Amino acid sequence: MILLKNEILLGFSDPILYLERFVSDSPYNYGSYSNSEYDKLIKIALKQKDINIRTDALIKAENI
Repeated sequence: MILLKNEILLGFSDPILYLERFVSDSPYNYGSYSNSEYDKLIKIALKQKDINIRTDALIKAENI
């Protein structure tokens, strides 16, 4: 529910809104994708306030 609220409010402008769907335990991971390195990178991006570190983690996750 929070994810959908964020998408409406942010207009899909943050890539984390797409990428966090594929975290192993996400209720929106309908394809049951599971990768521990991907999960780790998304967790880093979600917690990180430094935009450069966050962006690097998101790019690495996307390239997995």
